[in-house]
Amino acid sequence: MNRLNSITSVGRYKKDEMVKKEMYKLLRANPEGIGSEEFVEKIRATTKVSRGKIFSMIKKYEQLGIMKTERNLEDKRHATYCPNLQKVKTEQRFSEGVEFIQALLSEPKTEFAESETKSSGIHVSVSIFTNLGEKQNLEDQVISIAKQFSSGYDKLLGKNMKVRPSTKLAFIITMES
Repeated sequence: MNRLNSITSVGRYKKDEMVKKEMYKLLRANPEGIGSEEFVEKIRATTKVSRGKIFSMIKKYEQLGIMKTERNLEDKRHATYCPNLQKVKTEQRFSEGVEFIQALLSEPKTEFAESETKSSGIHVSVSIFTNLGEKQNLEDQVISIAKQFSSGYDKLLGKNMKVRPSTKLAFIITMES
C-alpha cells in the first residue's frame, strides 16, 4: 500500500508539531474544559496519530502546567482536561511568531539584520527579518530600534526598578499587509 501522503510517512518532529497545534486549538476552544474521550478522538481524527502519542503529549502538557486533568469521582476512567489559559495563549503567540519567521525565511529575497547594545547592565539584541530587499536601510533601522530599547530601559532602571540577573524579556513584533 502506497502511503506517501499519509501521516505515517511524516517524521516524528512533524507529528509532534501537528499534535501540539491541534491540542492548543482544542484547549483554546474549550476554556471551561473538554472531556477526555472527545479530546483524544478529535485529535486522532485530524492528526491520525496513536492514542499513546496523544496521551504522552497530555502528560507532558500537565507537567508543564499548560493543562490539568480533573478526574470524575464516580468513574476514574472519565476525565476533563482544563487549560491554563495564560500558558496556552503564550505558547500560541510564540508558535505563531516562529511560524511567521519560518514562512518569511522561505521567501527568496528575505533580508536579515541585527544589532546589540548594552547599558545599565542590560544587554539588548534586536533582529529584523523582512522581504523588503533594502539591506542598508534595514541595518540603520535595527540600530535605531536597539538604541531606543536600551534608552527605554535606562529610564525604567532610573526609577529604582530591580531586575533580577536571570530575567529575560523577548518581543515578537510581526507586520503583514
